[in-house]
Amino acid sequence: MYYKHRGHFESIEDLVADYRFVPPDCLMYHGLKVSGRPLYVMCSYRSPIESDDSSLTDSQLLAKARSRPPYEYGWRTIR
Repeated sequence: MYYKHRGHFESIEDLVADYRFVPPDCLMYHGLKVSGRPLYVMCSYRSPIESDDSSLTDSQLLAKARSRPPYEYGWRTIR
């Protein structure tokens, strides 16, 4: 998955499956992992969130994703 930012494409995630666009600017997707398939949500040019919690609703995940800091390459370390 790539994001076009200032005329350049930046890699966000290498292995993506089951993605869904949520207007106006969010993407929900599953990552391909050997054990488990966590759900990720990315909105605008913000760092994605990762969730293994199936009790959270889509709207709760989207609200969290919209409040994330701007995208950084090492986004997995942001909590």
